[in-house]
Amino acid sequence: MVENAKFALHFTMSWRVSCPDAQRCARFLLRGPPSGKSRLRTTGRVDGWDAGDRGRPRVKYGSQTGINGEGHNREGRRGGSRRGGGDWLTGSHSLSSRRKPPSEEEECAADVDHIYGVMPVLAALRARRRAPMRVLYVQDGLDAVGSGNKKRGGESLVVRDVLDRARDAGVPLEWLPKGNLNELTGKRPHQGLVLAAGPLSFSPLDAFPVPGRGKSLLWLALDEVQDPQNLGAILRSAKFMGVSGVLVSSKNCAPLSPAVSKASAGAMESMIVYSTSNLPGILERATSIGWRVVGTALDRRAIGLNELKVCQQDSLIVVMGNEGAGLRTNVKSVCTELVEIEGGGGDPGLDSLNVSVAAAVVIHEVKRRQNGSDNDGMTQI
Repeated sequence: MVENAKFALHFTMSWRVSCPDAQRCARFLLRGPPSGKSRLRTTGRVDGWDAGDRGRPRVKYGSQTGINGEGHNREGRRGGSRRGGGDWLTGSHSLSSRRKPPSEEEECAADVDHIYGVMPVLAALRARRRAPMRVLYVQDGLDAVGSGNKKRGGESLVVRDVLDRARDAGVPLEWLPKGNLNELTGKRPHQGLVLAAGPLSFSPLDAFPVPGRGKSLLWLALDEVQDPQNLGAILRSAKFMGVSGVLVSSKNCAPLSPAVSKASAGAMESMIVYSTSNLPGILERATSIGWRVVGTALDRRAIGLNELKVCQQDSLIVVMGNEGAGLRTNVKSVCTELVEIEGGGGDPGLDSLNVSVAAAVVIHEVKRRQNGSDNDGMTQI
């Protein structure tokens, strides 16, 4: 008991008494485990007090179990900090990998996004647009680090690429249990990776660029698209199909959140998304400098998408409306033409597509015709 008391005193002093894990260890050694099932156990044995070791007890390491019940070893291969290994009991590395994730209040105060998922995190590290990049949280036992699961070897290579890029960018790595990552992401599919970094925001746009002669452009304008899943899917389609730019209305639009980044498969991380507080005004000015503004709407004036004539030199702005209400009346009034996607299902209760799906269909068809495909003999999509 005397040896335990000396060890407890040294342990709390070596951690400056401010570390709650050290305090729990000290109480455990002095009083023994609390009644009921203990969450903190260790099989390391204190052999004695050696003055030649500056008062540090000599510990024979067996298997150790940390505060979350996961196994440890001397190299910190499981459950400990992977910043360089070390001895958990002697305090030669930080216990930060065992700390509780920040609360929502702390996140808001620190102005931090938690980007989750392999592709969004990889895209964020490639683009390096978020500042600062505070820390990359990695799930304990991720394949790329330890087990090398052959069935998921391709994913492991991507994860290894993520870890390498984080180290190259000087982003600290912290390993956490899956439950802690679930807390950080609201139980969304994080795939074992969460990057804490500064948020992205919209860039203001006052006017569209003047279309160049002999060069067709395609922009996408979104009128109050509120669902982050829809916004993310639209950004992914726009990036994949080579849209020149994306403009959103600053009012009633989903922000550039981690959920949008996940839905876009990371496309959002490398895109500049513009916003305006006066979408009808900027569209009206665009028509005066040579843009065609094509709105998508279920309207008696709308023509079928298969009837839309597009020349290779035409520059278009495709306008997509809100998930429920569609285009606002003042936005619809400044469009030079309206189109609709004609369905063939015959169900009167199902008269339209999801806005992200409709955007992909319209973008693909317009790009195809700008490239000179099938302008005369229009075919049904």
